[in-house]
Amino acid sequence: MRFMISGMGLGFRAIKVKSVVERNGEGEKRGSGVFYSSPFPRFTDSSSSRFTEVLVKDSILNGIIAGLIAGIILGLLTLTIITPIILKAERFENSVTVIKENGGSHEHGDGGEMPFYKRLLLTMVGTATLSAAYGIILSIIYFYTKNKGIKKGLIMGFAGFLLINLLPGIGLPPNPPGVETIAEVENRQLGWVSLIIAEIIGVGIFLVVQKNLKKLFKTIATPVASLILIIIISIPFLFGAPSGVKYSLIPDELITIFRITSFGVGFIFWLSLGVLVAYFNRGLIVEKM
Repeated sequence: MRFMISGMGLGFRAIKVKSVVERNGEGEKRGSGVFYSSPFPRFTDSSSSRFTEVLVKDSILNGIIAGLIAGIILGLLTLTIITPIILKAERFENSVTVIKENGGSHEHGDGGEMPFYKRLLLTMVGTATLSAAYGIILSIIYFYTKNKGIKKGLIMGFAGFLLINLLPGIGLPPNPPGVETIAEVENRQLGWVSLIIAEIIGVGIFLVVQKNLKKLFKTIATPVASLILIIIISIPFLFGAPSGVKYSLIPDELITIFRITSFGVGFIFWLSLGVLVAYFNRGLIVEKM
C-alpha cells in the first residue's frame, strides 16, 4: 500500500491510497512507497522506517507551531491577569518597613517599574520558548499513542497540568513578590526538579507494571500500578524542601488570589496546548496494512 501525505494548512495528513499493483514476468507484485506533498521539498522513499521518520519530523514541527500559539496565549494571560497581581504585591512590598533580625530596619525604595514594552517582550519570548518545548514533547507522545483526536489532546493537556503545575504546586505553591519562604530559592528549585523526575520515573514504572500485570492479573493491574505511581510521586513531598512561609509583606488574600490565578492560567494553557497539538497532528496517522 502507499500513503499520500499532503500539507493541509499548517497540519499534515497521511492518506491511504490504493495499492500499486505491478506485474512482471514472475507474476503479481505489490509495491509500496511514499508520496510526500507539503510546503517542504518533495521526495519519494519506499522505506517504511524513512516514512515514519518523515512523520516524526512533521509531528515535531506541528508541536513547535502548536507550542508557539499556546505560548502566545499563556503570555497574554500572564500579562493581563497575573502581572497586575505581581505589580500590586510589589507596591505592598515597597511600602513596608522590614524589621531585621539584628534589630535594625530598612525600607524598600519605590523602584521604577519595568517598561511595558520590555515586560511584553520578555514575557512573550519566555512563554513561547517554554511552550514550544512542551509542544514538541506532547506532539511526539500524541504521535506514538492510539486513539487520536481532540479528546486525546485534552487528556494530554490535563496530564501536563497535573504533572507540571498542580502536583509541584501543592508541595511548593507559587508565591508573589513580598513572600519569603522557609526554603531557599535553590532548595525550592531542587525540590521542583526532584518531583518532576519522580513523576517521569513513576509514569514509566506505571506503564511497565500495568502492561505486564495485565497478562496475568487484568483486574488488579491498574490499581497496583497506580499505587506504585502514588508512592513514587510522594517521595519528594516527604523528603523535599519545606514549603512554609517565613514571613510575608503582603496580605494573605493577595497570596491566595495569586496562587489560584496561577493554577487557573496554567490549566488554560495546558488544555490549549493539548488541543492545538491534536489539531495540527490530526492527519498524522500511520495505518498498518
